[in-house]
Amino acid sequence: DADHKMKIGFQAGAFAEFQFSDAFSIQPELLYSLEGAKTKGEGSVPVNASYLNIPVLVKYYITEGLSLQAGPQIGFLMGANMDGESDLGELGKVKDMYKSTNFGLVFGAGYDITENIGVDVRYNLGLTEVPEEEGEVKTSNIIIGVSYKF
Repeated sequence: DADHKMKIGFQAGAFAEFQFSDAFSIQPELLYSLEGAKTKGEGSVPVNASYLNIPVLVKYYITEGLSLQAGPQIGFLMGANMDGESDLGELGKVKDMYKSTNFGLVFGAGYDITENIGVDVRYNLGLTEVPEEEGEVKTSNIIIGVSYKF
C-alpha cells in the first residue's frame, strides 16, 4: 500500500513437473519464502514474514523451452516479526497478528536454458488480507528464480 515499500526476500524449495502433452504440464511446488515490507519515511519499521508456499501451476509451452505459468497458491505462515520500535514500544514476534494461511494467484513465464537449468519470472497476487485486524494489507511478490531439474 502507500505506506509501505518493497523488501527483497529469499525463496527456496522443490518442484515436480508432470507433462500431459508437448504444450501442457502441471507443476506443484513446495517453497520456503522470506517475505516482508518496510514502512516509508523516518523510523522505517521492517516487517519480516516466513511462509511455506504451495503453488500448483499450469504451464503452457509457447515454444520449446518457453512457458507461460498460472495457478493458485496457498501459503502457511511460519513466523513473523517487526524490527525496531513503534508507539507500542519495542517490537518483536508478531505472528499472532497475522492470519495463518494466505491464498494467492501466481502468473509468470519461464525459460529452460538447458535440459536441467531454467529461469522464471513470476508475480504472486495475494488474495487474503494478512493481518487479523486493521485494513486491507495483502501480500504481493515479484519472483525471479533459477531452477535445477534432476
